Amino acid sequence: MMSNFKYVISTDFSAYSDMPLALQIYNRYRNRAMAYYMWLNGLNVIPCCGWGLPDTWDYCFDGLPMHSTLAVSTNGCFSSDGKECYRAGFKEMCRRLEPDRVVVVGRPIDVDVDVEIVYLQSYGQDMERRANGRAERKAQEKEARRHGEDTETA
Repeated sequence: MMSNFKYVISTDFSAYSDMPLALQIYNRYRNRAMAYYMWLNGLNVIPCCGWGLPDTWDYCFDGLPMHSTLAVSTNGCFSSDGKECYRAGFKEMCRRLEPDRVVVVGRPIDVDVDVEIVYLQSYGQDMERRANGRAERKAQEKEARRHGEDTETA
């Protein structure tokens, strides 16, 4: 099924700061292993990069290609601390890996870096957009029916 797509973004197993260190490192390993497995099966993989606080930077960028396209997610990064962690980690990722481009999945968070950034909506954003569209269409249909009834009684 994934072979129907021109590119796929590798998995992004979480590494929360309150997780044991071994589990955080294991989740980084699982991300790299899944990306490699997808690549072995003929998929064009964009590796996903994730990080936590600065003490995770020593291992979270390991195994990622330099001078390539990388993907990141802004999921869970919208508290003030989360935004700062995201910005600092994004800059560190760019310093260490020098990506040509970064695909950001989720709502944009401004980062002052000299790299091309491509924004994609997350699944949650897409579902929200669809739900809002349905609600708007229902309201328009209701309004049209109301106006249709008004013209019939006039």
